[in-house]
Amino acid sequence: MAIGLLNVVTGAFIVTAVDVATKDRELVVKHEIKMLRSYLHKVTEFFNEADVDGSGMLSFEEFKRHLKDQHISAYFHSLGLDVSQAEMLFNLLDRDNSGTLTLDEFLGGCMRLKGPVKNLDVNVLIDENRRLSTIVKELRDSTLADFT
Repeated sequence: MAIGLLNVVTGAFIVTAVDVATKDRELVVKHEIKMLRSYLHKVTEFFNEADVDGSGMLSFEEFKRHLKDQHISAYFHSLGLDVSQAEMLFNLLDRDNSGTLTLDEFLGGCMRLKGPVKNLDVNVLIDENRRLSTIVKELRDSTLADFT
């Protein structure tokens, strides 16, 4: 009878622990969604403030001028983005090489560049490098074969 009672108590404890773990997971997800929305709102604010001509496009000059303000630069840094090399950052954000950034390009780029480099990012770069290396070797071999 004592063992049966302990099994019931243990079962109740396990059910409660699983319920708490599920709620914790939901809280973590809600918190992450809230943080993402806040981040996107802040980045959108930055874009709109920097777009002084109201064109909906951000030129490099507008971008660079806006980053010269120490408050803005610190704010951008608080978003997890390094602005020490503004031109390189702008070029990374400008996916279509148009010389201007749309809000979508800006948001997408900021999301990609936010925070520290992750192991996945490094491995993607290694894989891309291997593929490009193979293509270059094939082109070299093909070119050499044409000259012989």
